[in-house]
Amino acid sequence: MHPLRRLDNFLNGITMYRLMVYILSLLLALAFVFMLTGVLSYSAIGLVITTGVLTVACFVANMGLAKLFKITPNHESGIITTLILACILPQTTTLHRALLIALTGVLAMAVKYILVWRGSHFLNPAAAAATIVSLLGLLPITWWIGNPTMVIPTFILGMLILRKTRRFTLYIVFVLTAAAMMLLVSAVHGVAAGSALYTLIFSYPLVFLGTIMLTEPTTMPAGRFYQGLYAAIVGVLFSAQLDLGFVSTSPHIALIIGNIFSLIVSPKQGIRAVLKGRTGIGNNLYDFAFSMPTGRHLPYRPGQYLEWTLPGVKLDARGNRRTFTISSSPTEKELHVTIKTYEPSSAFKRRFLELKPGDVVLAGHIGGNFTMPADTTQKLLFVAGGIGITPFRSMLKYLVDIDQKRDIYLIYAARPDEFAFKADFDAATAQGVKTIRINDMLDAAKLAELVPDYAARATYISGPPPMVRALKAALLAAGIKPTSIHTDLFTGY
Repeated sequence: MHPLRRLDNFLNGITMYRLMVYILSLLLALAFVFMLTGVLSYSAIGLVITTGVLTVACFVANMGLAKLFKITPNHESGIITTLILACILPQTTTLHRALLIALTGVLAMAVKYILVWRGSHFLNPAAAAATIVSLLGLLPITWWIGNPTMVIPTFILGMLILRKTRRFTLYIVFVLTAAAMMLLVSAVHGVAAGSALYTLIFSYPLVFLGTIMLTEPTTMPAGRFYQGLYAAIVGVLFSAQLDLGFVSTSPHIALIIGNIFSLIVSPKQGIRAVLKGRTGIGNNLYDFAFSMPTGRHLPYRPGQYLEWTLPGVKLDARGNRRTFTISSSPTEKELHVTIKTYEPSSAFKRRFLELKPGDVVLAGHIGGNFTMPADTTQKLLFVAGGIGITPFRSMLKYLVDIDQKRDIYLIYAARPDEFAFKADFDAATAQGVKTIRINDMLDAAKLAELVPDYAARATYISGPPPMVRALKAALLAAGIKPTSIHTDLFTGY
């Protein structure tokens, strides 16, 4: 197996939360060894104390606030915030400084519960807490993780995050705009370009902020265009070195301003969805229908996903949160999510199947760019494998409900006992949709046989990762432009 394939299999086997915990823990462990051996001129004991104080403070605050607001706490999210703060706050061996560090941890947890918009937090908790204590003059934010010794380890591990989330473009935009601003500022002050760029890479927390903090899905816009603007805004402010007297730009303030921009252009929303019922629609396929809170409308586009949080889940490597594509259309009153179970099943899915009508599930963080183009004349090819049919059900139901016609081929590959939503796809025939059901492998030759003009269509592929990768590779080999191929991605964040 190709090494990159092995890497993807590993990354797909764990949630984004768990990957972040692993990466941040490893960075702190490496830093501790470097400090202990004198490679890093910081206090190893101080690092242990700072991390320990933050761990206790954040855990207690997270549990207390969750109980106060009657919300199921996400322990892994709290651990991630704890570890990020340990990477940017100073090491301490004094009681006074330890108390201030504990206060910073409490503030970070409070941000997640208090500074919310429609049930969803919109500021990076660690950056928000760092901004508060620095503006109040309580604690310096050192960003020691940006030390030259830590740059390469951070970069290597940060690439794993970008690989899993496919946020390379976001990171590149951030780095390029930060570099451009740094060169501009340096030119004004007569600093050589080479020296300025070296400082940016090896003295600023460029890599850490860009790979680990900038990519937090809850605090970034949902669409590609706004994601690019978000990265550019943070990049410019990151290197601007503006001093307004009472405040100067810093990595955490740059990120907070970016978060506020994200809220304006792409407001998030959290909901407490109430289960109405569950229906078996195929072999180990279940459709769950949820009612929305009275008077609330969830602003999503067909093909997007939601992050679901379940109480009472015994934590395993997959955690108590999942991202599932919304299988309903925005035109429907009920919210539907369709899942497939396997043996052995994860603790999350077992708990999901145990839900009873009336049970409440928390959902939020609408995301995903796997959506239809605005141009209704664009010919489309949808390819679904197994449970990958869910975003297409949302799209085609939407077209039927708004009576919009499009030239679409839908190729649905699944076992005969796993075909779902037949009535919905039959209804979409009137909108110009041609559905082809197959139960064998699909390659470029088979595709050309089924859809002779496939090369002239924008292709959307959703299904098991091996199928998606193989078909995308076949299309690229056949000369299809990468920009014409869209794949569905579940990060499991």
